[in-house]
Amino acid sequence: AQGVPMNRRRAALGMALAIGLMATQATCFLFGDGADPGWVSLRLTSPNANDGGILFRIQGGPIDSVRSSFPNLFVRTESDSAREIMVAGDMATGNVVAEIYVPDAKAVAPYIAVPLQAAARETFVQQVLTGYSIHVEAPTSN
Repeated sequence: AQGVPMNRRRAALGMALAIGLMATQATCFLFGDGADPGWVSLRLTSPNANDGGILFRIQGGPIDSVRSSFPNLFVRTESDSAREIMVAGDMATGNVVAEIYVPDAKAVAPYIAVPLQAAARETFVQQVLTGYSIHVEAPTSN
């Protein structure tokens, strides 16, 4: 009683692997790869109460689109994964100055935003960048 011959065991193992692979591919086809495309918020932190504009660079992953609720938005595309964004309007710390549409809105860790310039609201004088930051935030789930 030596059990199942070696060729049959290999055939059974190969069949089991093939079925497992097909099931995995079918699951990915039906339910996607787990990515959740959507809008990611870019939130301003500022030490000043009189900001009228911010220029910053965002990079780190694919960026499809940029939008803002502020009246003036200018975007320069550097590559598929980098943009320079300028937003103008009456803004304050805590405001979402822009949003970017990305392939997976839950995976924001690779994205980094760096302030390049800030301007005062009334005079347009450049502000010192110490204390400025742009936080990349995934959408909150309800």
